[in-house]
Amino acid sequence: MNLVGLIAKNTIQKEWRSKTLLFLLVTTVLIVLLASVGLSYVKNNVLTDSPLEGLAQTTLGVFFWGINFWSFLVATFVGVSTVRSDFESGVISQMLTFPLSRKDYLLGRLMGSYAIVTGYYIISMLICVFSISWAVGEFLLSPSLLLGVFIISLSNLVAITTAMIIAFKFGTIQSFILNVLLTFSIGFANNFYGEKGFIEGLKPFGFIKAVGALIHLFIPHTALWDGWGNSFILSQSSKFKVGIEIPHFMITYFMILLVGLFIFRRREN
Repeated sequence: MNLVGLIAKNTIQKEWRSKTLLFLLVTTVLIVLLASVGLSYVKNNVLTDSPLEGLAQTTLGVFFWGINFWSFLVATFVGVSTVRSDFESGVISQMLTFPLSRKDYLLGRLMGSYAIVTGYYIISMLICVFSISWAVGEFLLSPSLLLGVFIISLSNLVAITTAMIIAFKFGTIQSFILNVLLTFSIGFANNFYGEKGFIEGLKPFGFIKAVGALIHLFIPHTALWDGWGNSFILSQSSKFKVGIEIPHFMITYFMILLVGLFIFRRREN
């Protein structure tokens, strides 16, 4: 665990020096602040005689949807770049000459990348919450909102993991595109089979439905977890099946880690 912690710390230090990551954070902060200024102007000059009930929650939902999508892109970028930079610079060969197993390397890079993306996500969310609260005059931060942020961050963990695994076999751009396509496929499969049910969704049987069923069966239901997290953020009801989804997430995520470790061990440095 000490080795894993050191690799995680090294990951944070390495990615913090990335100007691209800093650029993404600054860009997000500016967009949120500009949007909140615009919202404040609309409230004070356009909606002066209109009821504002629900405006804050609706605005929060729109902003959070944008930040969630943006944080997913950052998660994919960090997952891909962390692995590819090690291979392209030859660092991975040097690291594995030390008493460091591939399992420890993979877990350390995952922990470090998850800490980076989650920290970025929390900062963006807090700026969003406080700026909207200031704009509409209603304080929005709550324990349920923080719980929702944590739940959604688990989807980012899956995105980081799949991005890293894909990056073991493909280049930077190809890995980024493939991970985005995979995540969208997971979302479509989750929404389709989550609504219709697994057995009913297969009728009538077809190739695309079969592929979607395999994705829904063997990969964590990130779209459903996002929906559950949003229900806490927006104070809405949810049909999330906790007793089924939590064990499914744990089992399928562990399977993904095993697949990633298998691919990593078969790859030349």
